[in-house]
Amino acid sequence: MGLSGSDDGRLSVAKALHAGHFDQLRYLWCDNGNIIRAKTLFLPTFLARHGQEEALDCLGHLEDAVTITAALQSLPATVDAPAPDAGLAPVEDVRLVPDWSTFAAAPGTDRIASVLCDMVEGETPWALCPRTFLKHMVSRLAEKDLGLEVGFEIEFCLLHPPQDAQDPPVPVDHTVYAQSTAAQASHAVISAMLRSLWEQGVPVEQYNAESGPGQHEITLEHGPPLVMTDRLIRARETIRTTAREHGLVASFLPLIFEGGAGSGLHTHMSLWQNGRNLMPGTEDETWGLSAEGNAFMAGILDHLPALMAVTTPTRNSFRRIRPHSWSGAYQAWGIANKEAALRTIADSRTGVPTNFELKTVDATANPYLALGAIIAAGLHGLETADRLPDPIPIDPGDYSAEERAELGIVPLPSSLEEALGQFTADPVLAAALGRLAGVFSAVRRAELATLAEQSFAQERALLLERY
Repeated sequence: MGLSGSDDGRLSVAKALHAGHFDQLRYLWCDNGNIIRAKTLFLPTFLARHGQEEALDCLGHLEDAVTITAALQSLPATVDAPAPDAGLAPVEDVRLVPDWSTFAAAPGTDRIASVLCDMVEGETPWALCPRTFLKHMVSRLAEKDLGLEVGFEIEFCLLHPPQDAQDPPVPVDHTVYAQSTAAQASHAVISAMLRSLWEQGVPVEQYNAESGPGQHEITLEHGPPLVMTDRLIRARETIRTTAREHGLVASFLPLIFEGGAGSGLHTHMSLWQNGRNLMPGTEDETWGLSAEGNAFMAGILDHLPALMAVTTPTRNSFRRIRPHSWSGAYQAWGIANKEAALRTIADSRTGVPTNFELKTVDATANPYLALGAIIAAGLHGLETADRLPDPIPIDPGDYSAEERAELGIVPLPSSLEEALGQFTADPVLAAALGRLAGVFSAVRRAELATLAEQSFAQERALLLERY
């Protein structure tokens, strides 16, 4: 079970490690290509050196024990070579400093623990650490006496392992949305996933089979941004590990089967203040939204074309985002409109809006960068007292091109190249991310260069088990 960040939580971790309950400690981080990476400390050697010290003193040594070269944050997901334009050379080290509140036994193991880490340069948080970036954006919200609650719908496909890496993947089922036989056919592996997540302190709210071949969805219970992004990393690790233990492959790749449903990471959000949900407005406020909720959503909608470089950051991402596919292909919002990229969701009894959902997010996105950039866009909306346009009451793709033009509905970027162009030109996101913006763009452009001449099948074979 994950432990709290309190002194008692730190002491519990320290005692477990000091007592020799684990042989290995994995230091986890998530890079700009959204690959979860790990370096492992072998604890018996460490304890032989420090075992006579107090348990909390040993914890302090563990916070100084592991470094990585800064250039690792310039690795694309496609090759183990730094992106040439990222400006990070392998001549500088940064420390991986554990956040002990994320400590948990690694899934599928007996004596291995893992912990999520921040990147620190000297005694200062490193400017290029994605997790630190999200912390900073949460702090900017807190300066306005605001908080955010976040929930994730995690879509993935369960596949039989291919005999050859170039073989097309074979899904575990070919059922339709929420078909009970799909849930029953995969009950053993899904049940193991849910139980393992619970044991690691990652509570799940719902599960259902999804529309695509072998596709399933696990919805996490909502929580604060950093807590939820950390849980998302754990969930990805657990889903893939558990699938492997059952002789299967779990992939979060946005589009695995041409013409089929894609896998997203639908992200639900709500603004809070002093324990009160700020999304609902009074009866005379527009569309039932508070002024704060309206402005925050409007900022996200305004910056959405640029945000997609961070929230849907691979060439494969844009294969999923198509009209009439519930993926949000137009820069539009709606009230409970599943074809809108951004939509409000209301209490089923009262009709009062309680949260909103952003559909243009998937699991190729580094969640710390994605959520941090979303908050930056929402903050800009709050600071400028932005307002949403009229909601779209139907599928935007059902309008004619002339009708969409009249309503101001424009297509969202149809390629990563286009989204990166919008991202580079967006001063709000550039200011929020700082140096991170340039490194991130260089990594994603390096991936595009690697994939430029590859077919869909070749791209899929390369990325299927990266994501």
